[in-house]
Amino acid sequence: MLEVIDVIEPNKEVVAIIRGLKGTITKGDVKVLKSANVKGITPAIYKANLNNETLIICEYKGEIMDNKNFYIPNSQKTYNLRGIKQYLNCLK
Repeated sequence: MLEVIDVIEPNKEVVAIIRGLKGTITKGDVKVLKSANVKGITPAIYKANLNNETLIICEYKGEIMDNKNFYIPNSQKTYNLRGIKQYLNCLK
């Protein structure tokens, strides 16, 4: 049985920018299967509709990806907080 051991709260600064882009946000979590000591991570997900395209940004815990906790699947690029804020502000 999987047990939630941590919740990934969306970053408040990024939430404000995404809401300005009429986007949606979902929390993430870290689960563990204790019998096998296996962890599963569901990232916090930000979605914004831009010119008939959906931008998806996944936020993970910092220690997962060299302190670049934001990942954009379409471009396969990672960003730290400052980088993702700059990226999003350019889209406005």
